[in-house]
Amino acid sequence: MRGTQSHVNHETPSHWPPPTFHPSTPIHATIKHLPTHLTTTPNLTMRPLISLSSRAVRNTSQLNPTQHRILTYTTCRMSSTTSPPSTAPKPTFSSTYPAAQGTADLEPLLKANGGKWTLIESGKGVERGFRFKTFKKTWEFMNIIASECAVQKHHPEWSNVYNTTFIRWTTHSPPGLSEKDVVMARFCDEKAVECGEVVTEGVEEKGIGRELADRVAVEGGDCCVPKGKGSL
Repeated sequence: MRGTQSHVNHETPSHWPPPTFHPSTPIHATIKHLPTHLTTTPNLTMRPLISLSSRAVRNTSQLNPTQHRILTYTTCRMSSTTSPPSTAPKPTFSSTYPAAQGTADLEPLLKANGGKWTLIESGKGVERGFRFKTFKKTWEFMNIIASECAVQKHHPEWSNVYNTTFIRWTTHSPPGLSEKDVVMARFCDEKAVECGEVVTEGVEEKGIGRELADRVAVEGGDCCVPKGKGSL
């Protein structure tokens, strides 16, 4: 025996289409008069409107002015709320640096995780700007970093303009982010605090400091390649 069951058609509600409004009615006024389930719940909002588009849009002349305006509004709404694919670079580690270890070491340093460093476009390095109160303090900081570079036998691509310095850590041979890059980035953070870094959002990230560092990197060539390799 088949019992009586109520059935709710989510695709085409019984009160669809809505009343016809004059074509000159502002769209916000038209939307205001839609049934509440079409304007308050995103999941239910799209289903009947998508159904309308799939069934009736093949011939838009079949739509009354209200349906046509709502369809246009909904199409714009759906396209504006669609998130673009992520283009954020992903780290590319040197062949001598295990990816699992590299990821664990690097993550705390990145801006996305509360750090201050940003991956370069290729993912093979990290960079950030520093600002200090005076040129003397900036130079003091750079001297400290230079001394540690001698210990680590590794150096940055960097530049200095008055009381700012821009630093990029990357490894050319083997190419990618190496453990030394991450160690030195962490060292820079520690010494910057000791030297009284002036915290300023976005300092030199897209300014002349970065441009100078780019120029130095190009003119310096593959400076990490051991002597006798890759050269005449």
